[in-house]
Amino acid sequence: MKHRGIALVLCFWFIMTSIGETGLSHQALAAAAIPMHTSADHSFLDRKTNILTLTGNAMVSRDQEELHADEIKVWIDLDYMEAKGRIFYQLGTYVIRADAMEINSKEKTGVVHHGNLSNGKLALRGDEMSLVGPNHIIVKDYEYTTCVDCPNAWTMTGGKAD
Repeated sequence: MKHRGIALVLCFWFIMTSIGETGLSHQALAAAAIPMHTSADHSFLDRKTNILTLTGNAMVSRDQEELHADEIKVWIDLDYMEAKGRIFYQLGTYVIRADAMEINSKEKTGVVHHGNLSNGKLALRGDEMSLVGPNHIIVKDYEYTTCVDCPNAWTMTGGKAD
């Protein structure tokens, strides 16, 4: 019984030490309005601004969303993220692939640059997609179709749609 207590204390110490070594402070993680899990080849937390920078195979998982990219910056206090390079973002049944993206995790709003959005029922590609609210997207230079499992039976294209 005594050994289990020592093992538990050592395990807790190892976890806390590991978190500290990656640059994440206990206060920064506790301050996050939405709990998150992160991983990356490299991570850095600017303790003055509370901005977490993840580079190389970066991933953030929070609530019902998951974001993968070459680089992700997380403004912990604001629930705001910016991502660059080979982005894969999933929220529920929606999947976004893009070159760059900014997203407010709390409001589920943001901007997608050179990307596509799909949910199994539709496919939307655009140079810029502004997610301005639930089921409201403003898209520039786009292609849209509901034929996701057929070889583009029909597609709508345009300069701007709201």
